[in-house]
Amino acid sequence: MLLKELVFSLRQNLAEQTGEKPSVGHTYELLSALLGYDSFASLNSQAFIVSLSGCDGNAVENVRLLLAGLLDLRRATERHVALQAAGSPRLTALVVESFAQRHELAAIPLAGVLGLYDDQVSIDHATEFALEELHGCLLDMEPPQLRLSLGMLEDFSCKNPSAHYALFRIYERLVKHHDSGSVYWLLQMRLGRQLSGSEKQLAVEALFEEGLIERAEFHLSKASASGHPEAIFFELDELQKRIAVTAEDFAVLDSHAGVPGLAGRVATLAEAAGLTLLAMSWSQVAARNGDTEALHRLVSADRDAPTVETWTWIHLSRLLGRDVTVGTLRAYHAGGQYAGEEFDDDQGGDFYVDGDEGLDIAPMSAELDRDAQAAAAIIYERIQNGHSKT
Repeated sequence: MLLKELVFSLRQNLAEQTGEKPSVGHTYELLSALLGYDSFASLNSQAFIVSLSGCDGNAVENVRLLLAGLLDLRRATERHVALQAAGSPRLTALVVESFAQRHELAAIPLAGVLGLYDDQVSIDHATEFALEELHGCLLDMEPPQLRLSLGMLEDFSCKNPSAHYALFRIYERLVKHHDSGSVYWLLQMRLGRQLSGSEKQLAVEALFEEGLIERAEFHLSKASASGHPEAIFFELDELQKRIAVTAEDFAVLDSHAGVPGLAGRVATLAEAAGLTLLAMSWSQVAARNGDTEALHRLVSADRDAPTVETWTWIHLSRLLGRDVTVGTLRAYHAGGQYAGEEFDDDQGGDFYVDGDEGLDIAPMSAELDRDAQAAAAIIYERIQNGHSKT
């Protein structure tokens, strides 16, 4: 059920148990107070409500103790008094508490959920453990029960773009867990065929899964558009899985060229797809951010007719400690105790060769070489200061 349906049910329950039916707003306030918040506005901006009914008892206890907190009967009673509403404050609060206990309601702080999927945020081990317990509960919920939490999270994301990536990850986990539906029976249902029993159940499950996928794709798109690095890299990984890739497929990444590490990966993917001009364009961006693989690609492309820019890249590679004119070919142990270490004849065994040959580039005149060195120094300083420009 959605939050408004939960509140409607609570109002009905209060009317039956106390003889007084509070207003909708009053009901929201009482529920928020019981869940530990001063007002519904406070709860709605800082948390979302989850119904843990039917979940593993140990998981519910961990979520309450480590994340959500216990129900606060006194706060709910005091809130009723402060609102000057009709009816006994104590009895009203007890009915709300009983309702919340029956549905195992808990308010989950948004900061923890958002932080779980943000590499820049550090959360303590207890919170992380409780959040994983919560995710386990969400995975086992039936669709009607899930809608309460997901509905509040969806509403929050409308005003807070920072929530899109976390929601994508939540939906992604749900999609992987709910994969037992049948697309065939869903199609039959849409064609008007009357289904029953297991066939209908498979169609309903497929419909639910379809909705999860749609929301996951929506939030990934929104997160990527807002510049979330992990969302952008995820889309790039999905692009890499395609059999055929065109230059148009990369257009969505243009506005995110400044995301650290992105340009180099795009250039490599474009090169593998045979999109040479696009690979060179993205290599230019990556090189200015200190990507030595991109530097090697650019210098190699101009090795037969080097320019000042070619030598700018060479000097930059030297400043970065990876001279592209010096070979890096080395033999390494292919297995055993020394796997991955540089090959030692005394140890013997299988080996493999990795690295690249140094690029042999014709020199420039002294004057042009000074220009190239000066340009390289400027780019290097920007990289060191963390203000590289594309």
